Amino acid sequence: MKTEQQEFIKSLVDSKTKITMKDFFKTIHSKFYPKQDISFMEYFLELTENEGEFIVHHEKLVEYGIMSSKQSWAVKQKLDALELVEDEEYRLQDILELRPQGGTSTKNVYMLTPEAFKTCLMRSRKYPNQKADPTNILNIIYFLKKQIDVITKILPNAKMVRF
Repeated sequence: MKTEQQEFIKSLVDSKTKITMKDFFKTIHSKFYPKQDISFMEYFLELTENEGEFIVHHEKLVEYGIMSSKQSWAVKQKLDALELVEDEEYRLQDILELRPQGGTSTKNVYMLTPEAFKTCLMRSRKYPNQKADPTNILNIIYFLKKQIDVITKILPNAKMVRF
């Protein structure tokens, strides 16, 4: 039995509609899931285009509610607790910064792969007084994955982004 959503996707396919992945998800969202918060979607889709690259700055861990401290020692503790592997799933970069009073200082910055960032999201939880709720982002990931699954069911040979 096909759902209304599957029928809609099949009609896009049958009419050979050209649509970007971003526009596809926005259309499905507005048509079938208008109450679902998908504010993280664009960033997440961008991450899928850079699998294996060290592109996620550790401050994203705070922005998306995975942790509350931007301190590099706290980030290192979190990465170790998740058993992520340095130089495979994240890298430490020394960034030189200018001091207001003159001179420079070195700041440790952890850059994660999209896969490592997703691991951090999956293993996160909401803490009291935490600004961002990582469970909202997980809901978006599941929303995107569900859409990919529907497309794959209709078009088994389609090449889609991985989640």
